[in-house]
Amino acid sequence: MAAIDMTGQLREWVAKAVNDGCLGEDFPWDVRWDIKAPMLAYTVIVGISNPMLGQGPVLQPFQVPVTALREDIVREGVHEAMTMLRATRRKLLAAAANPHHDAGN
Repeated sequence: MAAIDMTGQLREWVAKAVNDGCLGEDFPWDVRWDIKAPMLAYTVIVGISNPMLGQGPVLQPFQVPVTALREDIVREGVHEAMTMLRATRRKLLAAAANPHHDAGN
């Protein structure tokens, strides 16, 4: 039996999923252990540049339980994170373009 680096495998899957869905945009990402009993999980953090000058990137984390460490689950999580990040960036741009709009009306 060979040794398998689970974190390395996960990082490969995340990188591939980001590259496949980036459409030429930059999406920084990282993978972290999240050890909270009773579940061991990885937290995957995907980001996108903030359209507001001087602001840090917009980040979207999601968790992958170690017991569900499969490429299809990782790809789905990355896709959902990228979709949410693009929507958030559109909302920020719209709000900046119309700063006097009252969302309650």
